[in-house]
Amino acid sequence: MTDTSAYTLITDIATWTEPEPDRPAVTKLATTPDCTLVRLCLRAGQGLDDHRTAGPVAIHCLSGAITVGVVQDNPVSHTLDAGAAIHLSAGLPHNVRADSDSIVLLTVFRPQRTAA
Repeated sequence: MTDTSAYTLITDIATWTEPEPDRPAVTKLATTPDCTLVRLCLRAGQGLDDHRTAGPVAIHCLSGAITVGVVQDNPVSHTLDAGAAIHLSAGLPHNVRADSDSIVLLTVFRPQRTAA
């Protein structure tokens, strides 16, 4: 990784990290003033239960296939194959499950600050 005040270059985004038997492998790739980038490596069947993020999040399936559940009045699930992504607004409850061994890139953006 190359990190300067102007940009951050990450070269190992799609590198597989062996998950624990009972949970995904989570690797923080970079933290910037604007966002945090996290790689998840999940075995088929592993996932993240319902949760929220303080800021908006983009979920990119880099390899394999995952299902993202959006928990709202009418819950909906979306299957993301390699190369697909979904953007979720800040605070929107969601969950993630791996349909097959998968590598996922999460981009968690900082919450917007309102002027006082």
